[in-house]
Amino acid sequence: MTTEASVPADLVEPQAVPEAFNSPQATWRTFYRSIKQKAWPEAVQCLNLSKVSSQQAVDLAKKLNGSIGKTGLVNDDLLPDRDLVNQNNLSTYLLFPKTNHPRHQALRDKYPEIPAIVMSPNADGLWLFSADTVASIPKLTDLLRHEQQIAGKQIQTLDQQFEAFFPESMQVSLFGLKYWQWLGLLVFILIGLVIDHFVRFTVRHATMQVMQRFNRSVDSNQLMRSAKASGLLVMALFWLLLINTLGFQGVIFKIMHGAASIFATSVAVIAAWRFSDIISDAVSAFTAKTETNVDDVLLPLANKAVKIFIVIFGVIYGAMSLDFNVVPLLGALGIGGVGFAFAAKDTLENFFGSATVLIDQPFTVGDWVLVNDVEGTVEAIGFRSTRVRTFYNSLITVPNANLVRANVDNFGSRKYRRYKTTLGIEYDTPHERILAFVEGVRELVRKHPYTRKDYYHVYFNGYGPSSLDILLYCFFEAPDWAVELRERERLNMDILRLANTLGVQFAFPTQTVHLHHDSANATHEPEPVPEQSTDRKARQLGVHTATKIMQHQSWTIEKPGLVDYGASPTDESWIYDNQCSGDSSKECRKKSQIEQRGAGG
Repeated sequence: MTTEASVPADLVEPQAVPEAFNSPQATWRTFYRSIKQKAWPEAVQCLNLSKVSSQQAVDLAKKLNGSIGKTGLVNDDLLPDRDLVNQNNLSTYLLFPKTNHPRHQALRDKYPEIPAIVMSPNADGLWLFSADTVASIPKLTDLLRHEQQIAGKQIQTLDQQFEAFFPESMQVSLFGLKYWQWLGLLVFILIGLVIDHFVRFTVRHATMQVMQRFNRSVDSNQLMRSAKASGLLVMALFWLLLINTLGFQGVIFKIMHGAASIFATSVAVIAAWRFSDIISDAVSAFTAKTETNVDDVLLPLANKAVKIFIVIFGVIYGAMSLDFNVVPLLGALGIGGVGFAFAAKDTLENFFGSATVLIDQPFTVGDWVLVNDVEGTVEAIGFRSTRVRTFYNSLITVPNANLVRANVDNFGSRKYRRYKTTLGIEYDTPHERILAFVEGVRELVRKHPYTRKDYYHVYFNGYGPSSLDILLYCFFEAPDWAVELRERERLNMDILRLANTLGVQFAFPTQTVHLHHDSANATHEPEPVPEQSTDRKARQLGVHTATKIMQHQSWTIEKPGLVDYGASPTDESWIYDNQCSGDSSKECRKKSQIEQRGAGG
């Protein structure tokens, strides 16, 4: 057993030793302060761990503090300071058992084999609890288990308080754990399950209240999964925080703490992943109301970036919780980044291609585009590629790197959609009716809700093989193809009504064979020469007829909205009176554009 005698020793110069460890007094005060503040890494620095595993260091520091508290009061003012160490050339200091301390002598008589508590400087000159003392802490703790804590500065940890609470019959070990530890583990598991169900209910109810306040809906199944992950996360954190109170040691502590850390990290990643989807859905409801489509592209990319960050953070934190040193790994990744850049050249090109798409905005989600030989509706813009839904409903993936060099024809950005056709009428149509019909068609173009009013052409344009040809050249200011087709139908139907009202017949492609008979009695009766007002009256007739045709149509009251594919003529909300009627917001435009997939272009 070590005595209190002092012997000369070769010590490091005082200025080379940190003040917190330059004497038994300084080391003891550092140890006590660290225990009180639960600064376990600093408390461990007071121990010479050369003969034990560093994984047991925190547990050993707690037990050493408890054992010192049971041996009696320690007056740190009486411990040697730096001046006294230098003056007496101390190389060791016996903290327990002292010959002049009654409590120490009583314990020594009761436990003859009780280990000593000694401080000594290590190779660097730091005064620490010696390696032999640290190695004997489990034996010291076991001998003093039934001794009472002496009032003083020593702090009794929770596991020591729990252990002292149970009778001696609960101190028997079973498979490496004592009975009271098995009981505590069972109680903690039950409490964790109760906390799990409580958190699930609270998160689900709170999320529903928030969504209802902002008039937003949420998928019940998705919310249930997210709430479940949140409950498991809180339960895992509860176990992780209280696992130290059960006094696990060595391999058992490493297994229990590592399992709880991995479980907490896993459910945290899952919970964050699922809640990111809920938040993305909620934010998308707001971005749908904005006029620009940039936020619709950025939101999915931001959601993916957040998920990648969540996974990376989870992996790093999980590795650190298992005492893996991730610093060399991160350094190796930095060095290998150059090689990865060359190996992943195409991937990087695609990434910068997606950045180019976001900056230049040649198209957005929902636009009808033609990229080289790929034509369809843009469905999604990702980090690596852009997905285009063709009009025959297949899905084509276009690498974003190709978009930098490709010619992109964005039909979705058209403000006007051209309509050019020829109206062929019979050759025997009187010219007044021709003029009336032409002017009536012009009036239809001028009055229809989606036609361009500042540029159009309707003229008797030529003589066809079997018809008098009237050119109709106009533009529709339609947001999508479905509205364009509907408005073409509306205009063509009104042209048919106009022709029927004016008595104008459309010509069929026919061939007529005339047999010429040379007859002296054959005479030609020319039409009367038109008067000055003939053409004006014919045009007025066309305008009045077109106006009469349109005056009772529903679109004159309210401009039609987007096409509602689910409506039928028996529904009150059919086409012209649907919920998007008169609404040109981005939400309605997007709805119509997405529903066009597979419709053809």
